[in-house]
Amino acid sequence: MASLSTSNVNQDRRFEPWPWAIVAFFVVVFLANAVFVYLSQATWNGLVTDKHYEKGLAFNQVLDAQRRQDALGWQARWIPEPLNAGQPSTLLYRLNDLDGTPISGAEVSVLFFRPVKEGDDFTVTLREERPGHYTGEATPPLPGVWDLSITTQRGEDKHVIVRRVRVAASGKK
Repeated sequence: MASLSTSNVNQDRRFEPWPWAIVAFFVVVFLANAVFVYLSQATWNGLVTDKHYEKGLAFNQVLDAQRRQDALGWQARWIPEPLNAGQPSTLLYRLNDLDGTPISGAEVSVLFFRPVKEGDDFTVTLREERPGHYTGEATPPLPGVWDLSITTQRGEDKHVIVRRVRVAASGKK
């Protein structure tokens, strides 16, 4: 029987890339997951709907309120004015009944909220200038997209409209 020398054994061994390819695959998967976890934590803005479960359960009440609002026949008109961040802007709102008669004596408030980030929301109460004409002043702190929820209340009657506006950076129209 011939004995094998160590030089022959080393020559028979070839480099096999497959074990290294499998290890590299799992390293890439791990790194990709690590990047996604980091991005999800670094970019989360904290925007969460409060009491989302309760709001879901009360959805039929929201539909009933919308039916009552539609039955009122109020005609609300938001008159957009240019809004600039950090600068006071005039808010104009007109409200008429189904016959076109101005609605007087209502309480009107405008909630400004950003759909992408919480913490910058604010509310402006409009005053009645003359019957059916409501005005106020708002100073949005940041440029970008804002949603406005305009709530009108007169006695038991309630009317809500939502508008999306763009607030320009200071000095731009």
